[in-house]
Amino acid sequence: MNQAINPNTKKISTLISYKRESFYFVLFFTLIGFVLSFSQILGNSPDYDNYEIFFDLLGKIGLDALDQYRFEPGFTTVAFMLTFFISSNLLVYSTIVSCVMLIKGVVIYLVSPTKKVMFVTAIFYFARYFSLHELTQLRAACGVGFLLIAGYFIWSQNRRLGLLACATGVAFHFSSLALIPALLVRPITKYWHAVLIASLAYVTILLSSNFVAGVMGNYMTVFNEYNNTGFGDQAVSLMTPPLLLDWLMIATSLVMWQHLSPLMRQIVLLELIGMAIFYGAKDFPVVAHRMREFYSVFWVFFVADGLKRKSINVPVSLFVFASIVIYLYLFVISGRFFDSVYEDHSIRMHM
Repeated sequence: MNQAINPNTKKISTLISYKRESFYFVLFFTLIGFVLSFSQILGNSPDYDNYEIFFDLLGKIGLDALDQYRFEPGFTTVAFMLTFFISSNLLVYSTIVSCVMLIKGVVIYLVSPTKKVMFVTAIFYFARYFSLHELTQLRAACGVGFLLIAGYFIWSQNRRLGLLACATGVAFHFSSLALIPALLVRPITKYWHAVLIASLAYVTILLSSNFVAGVMGNYMTVFNEYNNTGFGDQAVSLMTPPLLLDWLMIATSLVMWQHLSPLMRQIVLLELIGMAIFYGAKDFPVVAHRMREFYSVFWVFFVADGLKRKSINVPVSLFVFASIVIYLYLFVISGRFFDSVYEDHSIRMHM
């Protein structure tokens, strides 16, 4: 005779199964990152040669490389420990990529309510960000990974761990400092609050960017170099397919504001601030694009949360599909990103 199944037992069994499958997902997500990085099947990573030179220097002079390279102390320390045990520069690079992907895989798991959402969000991340960050701007990828963790903790009301993750992000990439204040903004309930905050950010940056660049040049080597050599030879393109796509999703979100979750509203605010920095600092292309890229990665939260909501599911799904198509074309199909003759990799994708 069949015995009745205890509902609580069934729920626990389902939860265990989901946890196990999620573990395999994070592991697979990490492994794919390693394979694509190590095989360089997509092409030669634009900045890989620069990292290879740095790893060789670490092998020769150790942490004294901090005096010769402008790489951040957190990244330099981790790279030094890896080069001490691993002789292959490519393997060192790919190992760091794997660690970053592990962090981002965990974030995607934490913010995804179902396996389907987790899978779609992972594809969205790979198509849109993997080539630019993990395969090119590795230090930025590390910083962004910790900022994503920071955002998760802060918005889960755990500011102590959030601030710790922020500090770690800064140790891997100093540009993380520009995003931390936005993560700490209190949750907003009205769309015009987001528009107002972004407008104030735009005006402030537009009026102060020259002064800030000059002051930063006195304290940071990279800004001093930029002040002397320029912030990128290519002017900022104010309207490109990637920007138009993001603007369309932002505009849709503002129109459908009442259907957004508190987390989604927070991400819309971040994206507006990212746009404000981008347009406000348009005379400084490298800075404008880098800041925009940092803020843009938080679409991952928006996508994971939006796909589960019937009221906003369709526009979010279209946003994901369009992002995958556009960024696969930019990074893979067009052939303009890898093995390219362009020198300024931070602005190539916007040309």
